Amino acid sequence: MKMKKCSKKIISLLLAVILCASLVVPTFAAGGVSVYLDGEKLTFDVEPTIVNGSTMVPMRAIFEALGAIVEWDGATRTAYAQKGSISVGVTIGDTTLYKIDLVEEKLREMYKLFPESTGLWIQAQHILIMKTEDSIGKKTAEMILSELRKDPTRFDEFVEKYNEDPGVEQQPAGYVFTEGDMVDSFYKGALNTKVGAISGIVESEYGYHIIKKVNQWDDGIPFELVADQVANIYIYNNTEQIKLNVPAQLIGGRTLVPLRAVSEALDCEVKWDGVTRTVNIYSPK
Repeated sequence: MKMKKCSKKIISLLLAVILCASLVVPTFAAGGVSVYLDGEKLTFDVEPTIVNGSTMVPMRAIFEALGAIVEWDGATRTAYAQKGSISVGVTIGDTTLYKIDLVEEKLREMYKLFPESTGLWIQAQHILIMKTEDSIGKKTAEMILSELRKDPTRFDEFVEKYNEDPGVEQQPAGYVFTEGDMVDSFYKGALNTKVGAISGIVESEYGYHIIKKVNQWDDGIPFELVADQVANIYIYNNTEQIKLNVPAQLIGGRTLVPLRAVSEALDCEVKWDGVTRTVNIYSPK
């Protein structure tokens, strides 16, 4: 389990739920559209254009005017914007805009449903030496333990050199488990070892374990340590898909997006005046 903060990675995680859509052949109308944000006229380096009845504006300009932080993934041709707890993503040629409102309180509520939120949990690294008919495995484990008694700082070195558990490579920070997750002798060996200390040889059906106890939580793993994993699951299950009349597209060397959909995704109110060809955007109060 990798412990790290949940930061702007939230934006890039939206890519995991974005699906490619077919391109739509656009029908262009004349320009001359004015856009106002809270009464102030916005200017763009590419003039707003009506495509198939939707007012299209340069995405970076409109996102930033709405107070969002913008990022661009050139490999997937996807734009991301984040404002407060709201993140949106849109891909060139896609007729769907993806939105997630990632409020910490919602993540904490969801985490209460996880088994990791209660009970006793242990994080531990280990060196596994398989059993052999000629007892060489046990002698090897005893040799490693003897060396570690002299210099415990060599634990990681010995993991790399001697360990025979292939799962360790995917869990370099150690396994995180509760009672019943591991074989009983391993669980008890870890439980009876002090945090930061190295156990004696613990025998199981798999072989001989030398356990280094990294951490123990008696009443659930703190939310802060698993916030990133919780956010991943929340984003996957709660991303809203907003259908666009017109896909994001390249016009005049700029990526243009439907103004109404983008504005409303950031909780703004949008009004269109067909007589004056004016779009009025009102920020949320």
